[in-house]
Amino acid sequence: MSTFRRLADVNLFGCVLVTKTFLPLVRKAKGRIVNVTSVQGRMSSPLVSAYDLTKYAIEGFSDCLRHELRQFGVKVSVIEPGNFTAEFQKLTNGVLIKPSEKTGATTKDS
Repeated sequence: MSTFRRLADVNLFGCVLVTKTFLPLVRKAKGRIVNVTSVQGRMSSPLVSAYDLTKYAIEGFSDCLRHELRQFGVKVSVIEPGNFTAEFQKLTNGVLIKPSEKTGATTKDS
């Protein structure tokens, strides 16, 4: 439960608190709210239920805000990045490291 609470405090309630704090300014400016969630807010994975729960919740929060704030000219968007860590690891292992080994490049000063 401590993991669920810690992630919810940061990922979910942090997002809600920041949104509610700046909402009067955003409404006045007829601005836009952009929440960054994750693809995990749409598709669950094993062993990350605490994280997925917070991302699903931000998706729902954003959907509600979108409907509630439309009348004030405020738009709400959600960005859902994919699995950045796995893709970055593929990039560094396959694209950056291996070609440098082939050319004999090193990170040491000559």
